Amino acid sequence: MSCLHCDRDRGLSGRNLCSTCYYQLEIRNRYPLVLAHGYSGDVDFNGLPPPAESATGALPGTEEKIAVLAERAAQRRALWHPEDGKFSGE
Repeated sequence: MSCLHCDRDRGLSGRNLCSTCYYQLEIRNRYPLVLAHGYSGDVDFNGLPPPAESATGALPGTEEKIAVLAERAAQRRALWHPEDGKFSGE
């Protein structure tokens, strides 16, 4: 594998950069850390899930809300809907 920045074959860091590129902070910050299981940090390499179909009035922490979250997870949808039930102070 070659360096992602300069494309030279050298010893690579956890960001797939050669040591010359890795030790230049402005270059290193352009590339996310790569772990054995994939990227870490803010990179969302799976994309965003489809939104939840509808809001629920169930309050956070209730059994009803937990059931709704479990159903959304089973459908591989976003867990939270902007109009989900909230405590009165939120």
